[in-house]
Amino acid sequence: MDGEAVSAEWLKRCLESGAECAVVDPREEGAHSVSPHLFHAVNLPLSQLELRAPRLFPRRDVPIVVAGGGDELDRRALHRLRELGYSSAVLLKGGSPSWGELGLPLFTGFNTASKAFGEYVEHGCSTPSISADELKAMQESGQRVVIMDSRTPAEHERATIPGSVSTPGAELVLRYAELADDPTTTLVVNCAGRTRSIIGAQSLINAGVPNPVYALRNGTMGWSLAGHQIETRSSRRAPEPSAKALEVARRRAVAIRERFRIGEIDAAECYRILESGERSVYLFDVRSQEEFEAGHPAHAVHAPGGQLVQATDTYVAVRNARIVLYDPHGVRDVMTASWLRQMGHADVLTLRAATVDAASLVSGPQAAIVAGLEGVQARWLPPAEAARRLDEYEIIDLSSYRDYQAGHLPGARWLTRSRLADALSPLPPGRPLLLVSPDHVLAELGYADVAGQTDRDVYVLRGGMKRWRQEGLPLEEGEGHPLHEPDDAFVKPFEAKDREAAMRAYLGWEVGLLDAVQHHPAVHFDLYKA
Repeated sequence: MDGEAVSAEWLKRCLESGAECAVVDPREEGAHSVSPHLFHAVNLPLSQLELRAPRLFPRRDVPIVVAGGGDELDRRALHRLRELGYSSAVLLKGGSPSWGELGLPLFTGFNTASKAFGEYVEHGCSTPSISADELKAMQESGQRVVIMDSRTPAEHERATIPGSVSTPGAELVLRYAELADDPTTTLVVNCAGRTRSIIGAQSLINAGVPNPVYALRNGTMGWSLAGHQIETRSSRRAPEPSAKALEVARRRAVAIRERFRIGEIDAAECYRILESGERSVYLFDVRSQEEFEAGHPAHAVHAPGGQLVQATDTYVAVRNARIVLYDPHGVRDVMTASWLRQMGHADVLTLRAATVDAASLVSGPQAAIVAGLEGVQARWLPPAEAARRLDEYEIIDLSSYRDYQAGHLPGARWLTRSRLADALSPLPPGRPLLLVSPDHVLAELGYADVAGQTDRDVYVLRGGMKRWRQEGLPLEEGEGHPLHEPDDAFVKPFEAKDREAAMRAYLGWEVGLLDAVQHHPAVHFDLYKA
């Protein structure tokens, strides 16, 4: 290891050592998903770095290895991380390709570790599953069956299996009894593809639920590929558990805690370690959005349990960090912990709810933490003034391309923030620049990037698109004027032009992950079989 870069051999030893470290890929999400990358690489797009780094890295001195394409983007990400105080950030010499040169596998896709883990669980636990046609036949025969959609409520609302009920993954053991009070009722867990169906079904089985339990093989994609109708705009949600159901769920969670050796930590000790910086500690509230906003422990990040398992790398970047989970019911925290332990996160604890001072709970949505805005004095343009003079500005929208397509200022061009400085020269000269983003924060960061590098006057739309919409100002929708091929988001199969081909390719990718991880020396999944 030198002062700025490490070799692939050094990184391999670090990953196997049990020490804290993080590997990040600074490419945009879409580019990351189609580019070969390390299994343990967390996608941290340079465009979003200041928005995500503060929560991904609880300690600023943790070793961070930047491992993208081995190009200028990697170097820019390293420079920015060090500017923000992440003193132990280094480059991987040669980027991701150097890892492959050691004969170690590289992966494509998104949330790869969690997806691979789902396949590992199905294989190792022989999780029972049924096909879309078999489920359809059960419904038509009048058999008692409850279909629980283990995705987020928003995903469920967009598209789901007809008759299914939104029951996000960590909620299954807590709420299933309110949907199926008869132990002969068959429980089927579905998601979009495979992972959350498998983990959800196996959660119910591990918890000792007496009902027949199945994962819906290939989820809503499999249902759609079989030619069955998809339901949209469903508002069905699993009800709150009764006192009796809650007691049963707690007893099941106690057994899971003992089986998976899940410890507890008092609030005072948790906060002592958080404040001391002696360890990287993540504190997650794994309940629903509504419960989180009603009151959550200070410094807790909202991470619904099912999503924390399904997309662990969205929340946890530092390997071998301590993870603390909170659910005063004592069910969702334990179920989530059981899966994180098996994924290789050895130090997972639950926060002892009785030690949390109710008066200290914080209400409201997740507070944003943004790095790098200290000392930035942007020039602001109120929406009403901008609307009167739109034709005077070169308007650049830094939102996600999905958000841009859903509505942007008339005439606005789109690009990712990491390309903003390079985009200035080709623009028509002389006109001031107006930067736009969803809530103006990303645009303010963009202002800091370019205000000192151009002779143009640069402005930020105050309040961003959120305020523009609130004031009822004009919008354009559709593809608009992207200044480069959009690569900022993983293209979901349902969004692809050839949806059938994309769904088949995606499902094939998921299934194929099992063989790759079984031969990976740095992957340490560990199933606790009954």
